[in-house]
Amino acid sequence: MIIAEIGLNHKGSYDLANYYVDQLIKTDVDAITFQIREQGFYKGKFKGYELSAQQYKNLKSKIRKAGKLFGLATSNITEYDKVESDFIKVLSKDIEDLNFIDQIIDRTTKQGIFLSTGMSNFKTVQTTLDFCKDKGKRNIKLIHTRLSNSTGDVNLKAIQEMKNRFGNIVAFGNHCRNPNVLFTSVAYEPTDYYFYVKDKKTNNHPDDLHAIYLDEVQGFCNNIKDLTFALGTGSKENTNNKIEGQI
Repeated sequence: MIIAEIGLNHKGSYDLANYYVDQLIKTDVDAITFQIREQGFYKGKFKGYELSAQQYKNLKSKIRKAGKLFGLATSNITEYDKVESDFIKVLSKDIEDLNFIDQIIDRTTKQGIFLSTGMSNFKTVQTTLDFCKDKGKRNIKLIHTRLSNSTGDVNLKAIQEMKNRFGNIVAFGNHCRNPNVLFTSVAYEPTDYYFYVKDKKTNNHPDDLHAIYLDEVQGFCNNIKDLTFALGTGSKENTNNKIEGQI
């Protein structure tokens, strides 16, 4: 799947959140996600960045009606219960909170769970995966991401190493200020692609440095899909391919 993350870039404006959804459902993204944080998060810097449960439900309805999936990244199980989603993303800060993850598992019998690995090491990831499997949860994927905007910190080779260790359940989530790393990640064949989006109407988005402008999203979708075909089968054999203009 190609997953566009609005996150908190709506900044608490329902009108702006609707605008994001209206623009994204015109594109080839497969899913759209929002973020619901713990209550204490919405104090100080992020005061007023909340949407109501009913507003999320309205947005979910619009997204589903367009044939796309509605996802939530959340640290607030109480608010999640009021909204629910087609799949859930566990934020990297919560990957070791097994009590929280246990509550998520109890509420997602059919829905898939994405575990954002952030700065976690392999041991931490394995512990959480084992816990989920012991609880009978099988539809789990990992998101390789780094909480850094630096190109040098992306570490795309970790996708292959994670696949070697945990199986073909590894997605990629971009936090790099150079969003073209999404195209490079195609070579490692992640199961899914996560990227944040932002509008041009407002400034100072919470995920500003690594977000893609809404009017660029379709181009990214086109390139990701096209580059996936470029990977081919890996087999080297005689072909009848010809380059246009050459004999």
